[in-house]
Amino acid sequence: MGILTGHEIRAAIAGKRITIHPFDPGQVAQVSGDLSLHPRLLAYGNGAGRVLDLATYEEPDREIAIPPEGVVLVPGMLYLGATIETIHAPTYAAIVAGKSSPARKGLRVEAAGLVEPGFRGSITLEIEVTVPLRVYAGWPIAQVRFETVEGLPEPYTERGGYQDQTDGPVASRSHLHKRRHVGGAS
Repeated sequence: MGILTGHEIRAAIAGKRITIHPFDPGQVAQVSGDLSLHPRLLAYGNGAGRVLDLATYEEPDREIAIPPEGVVLVPGMLYLGATIETIHAPTYAAIVAGKSSPARKGLRVEAAGLVEPGFRGSITLEIEVTVPLRVYAGWPIAQVRFETVEGLPEPYTERGGYQDQTDGPVASRSHLHKRRHVGGAS
């Protein structure tokens, strides 16, 4: 497996092997492409002793529309954001991570790391801050790398649960998963 260079990312987009929409060639760097923050966030607080449960659907505490002047995120909260861009890469694995410059101001962005080949949609981002930090819709806060895969991947639609998400962040669907290897059996 290898990571696509910026030149190869642009060529794969031109050849329709990767789709990023909307796309600006200026958002592609040496080995990644910038992804920008969608104007809607979901927020989960840690107040009042709330405990999130993987086996249960969890409603967010609130939904936040990011105004033009931005919104201040505070430590101790879990925010779900999303990318404005939708991506589709049928034969590439995509790795999404936070960007260095926002991270140096205390912004921690995770996207569960791996985007399976064939996924199509915007990427939900798990966001936390270490200090109060103002963020803005449309600001580049994450980056995507594309890696080649060996062999033909099975279609994402056969196993993936988040296909075609395009309207902002999507809450966890972990309650739909099954526990495995419980009770000492492997």
